[in-house]
Amino acid sequence: MGGEQTAFTDRERVAATAKRVLPDFPDPVLSLVPQAARIFDDCDVWDVPASDTRVHEPTASDVPALLLTGSLDAVTPPSQARTAVETLSRSEVLEFPGLGHDVLQSSDCAPAVTVGFLENPAGGYHTSCLARVQMPAFTTG
Repeated sequence: MGGEQTAFTDRERVAATAKRVLPDFPDPVLSLVPQAARIFDDCDVWDVPASDTRVHEPTASDVPALLLTGSLDAVTPPSQARTAVETLSRSEVLEFPGLGHDVLQSSDCAPAVTVGFLENPAGGYHTSCLARVQMPAFTTG
């Protein structure tokens, strides 16, 4: 994440974007990168160099690909999966409602679908369990 992302931005740009999207949040919260709050400091300590700019270019492939994403994933959000499949001609995105970054650890459905895909990447694997994955109910007070 450091070499391919933080090397191409800075703390100020992250904070400005966050403020534009979430104007009522306090600045100390907005300055943190979701799921990797100290990524800039970590990269500085480890002296992580910038990746080759080609890491930002789309990958085109006709190899079967299954992209699993959680609807609440702040690290690799569903929008990135939808962008990725635009150049992956034999791919499918499965979005798990209410889950974050690690859908394999958070759902019994994700490992079952993954095994089905690995056994039959050309298609025909079952994804019906995804309909049973529910967004958790959030309550206040």
